[in-house]
Amino acid sequence: MSALLSIVIPCYNHGKYIQETIESIENAKGKYEVEIIIVDDGSTDALTISKLSELEKKGYFVLHQKNGGLGNARNNGIKLAKGKYILPLDSDNTVLKPYLDDAIEVLEKDHFYDIVYGNAIYFGEKKGNWIVGDYSLLRFIPNNYIDACAVYRKSVWEKLGGYDEKIPKMGVEDWDFWLN
Repeated sequence: MSALLSIVIPCYNHGKYIQETIESIENAKGKYEVEIIIVDDGSTDALTISKLSELEKKGYFVLHQKNGGLGNARNNGIKLAKGKYILPLDSDNTVLKPYLDDAIEVLEKDHFYDIVYGNAIYFGEKKGNWIVGDYSLLRFIPNNYIDACAVYRKSVWEKLGGYDEKIPKMGVEDWDFWLN
């Protein structure tokens, strides 16, 4: 059975978080087949290198590349993705049930929608809820309020030519992608 959703996880020196990220995906899986692609973006710290090696031994796919930045890592992972839908998930993020199933069901049911996003919960140094709200172009133009952790059609990524890899400030490549 082929995966309907490909989850692409860029990882650069986030070994202390990656296991929790993977476990959250395994716990959030529902009725749809999910593919996990981890992109090691040239990690240099021993913990991350060790963790990624452990994950490979457990059967997870890890693409190793020179450090190219977040946009490059996402693009290279998505190029390999077999799923109809993509979820870019940062290596220090987690997902909760039933997000994966709910997002796929929205996209399968209504071809008008290309992206499904939700609220977020901060954990770690910053705690609390990030209530995103309904989409508003007027609100979105001056400020990105949609997290990168949104499920979208791979065909949209193909149409847009992927993430801009030349954006100098990390964290705005997803905003640029959403605006496009």
